[in-house]
Amino acid sequence: MMTQKITAIKCPHCGSTHKHPIEKDRYQCNSCDSEYIFDSGDLNIIVNHHHTMESPESSRFFSMPWLTVSLIGFVMVLIVIYNFIPKNSDNSYQKEKNIKPQPVASISLGENISIGISAEGISEVRNLVTKPFNSSNKKLDACFVYSGICHKIFINRITFLGGKKGLNIRGMNKSIWEALAEQRKFTTLVDWLDLSMDDLLSVGLSERQAKKTFEQIQLASQQSFEYWMNGIYQVGFPSQINQYTWSDIQSWSVNDWQTLMELSEAKAKPYYQLTHSEEMNQLVVELQQYKIIGF
Repeated sequence: MMTQKITAIKCPHCGSTHKHPIEKDRYQCNSCDSEYIFDSGDLNIIVNHHHTMESPESSRFFSMPWLTVSLIGFVMVLIVIYNFIPKNSDNSYQKEKNIKPQPVASISLGENISIGISAEGISEVRNLVTKPFNSSNKKLDACFVYSGICHKIFINRITFLGGKKGLNIRGMNKSIWEALAEQRKFTTLVDWLDLSMDDLLSVGLSERQAKKTFEQIQLASQQSFEYWMNGIYQVGFPSQINQYTWSDIQSWSVNDWQTLMELSEAKAKPYYQLTHSEEMNQLVVELQQYKIIGF
């Protein structure tokens, strides 16, 4: 028998020996899909290059791990989105960021303000409707009842009324008044006269402190007309005001305030207006119920 040399048939394109027959003497490479014919007569190999082969660069790209491909795609999407964003939006943002509306005044919790919209579409405070009581702004006829809007003004009022220039209730500082008001232990400039020992203990006073303060509150209802008027009007009236009653004062003109209380016209007018305000007259009804001297 004649010995035959067996030669492995390699793909002429990629050199792989892995193939499968399509028909007699015709094969397709399993690695690159090239088709080739084995001519046993003259040992020629004819390659059919009809398939499409990826370039080395694209082959490397699609052989990358899926996570890497996903990240590259995400970055490309971001680049496209960025290119489609109108460039003037950045300028608008920078312009808006640089706008710093100037406040009309210092604002605190409880103050009533009005808000407006500027030409740039930014909200800004137009003005304060009510400011806390101070020496340069005597808004005397407001905030006789505790509320969210009147929080700060009311606390200032009640602290002044109970302070040294008013009824001089020792043991009642601003923080205690505020804590009691927030717990709704009282709501007006007068009904705190009904505070109990338990109410005072509820805001952290010791039993000894609460007892002393409670006694001071009981004595407050017996204070003179002068002390009550000083505390409500937030001014130091001369002692001769004890010669009068609330009904007398209601008949006073601005000139009477100037003459009898030794006040300038500028100071007399606010007190005259407060005397005839609705808020003050409602407060007087309460003072009369508690039988406060002079009312």
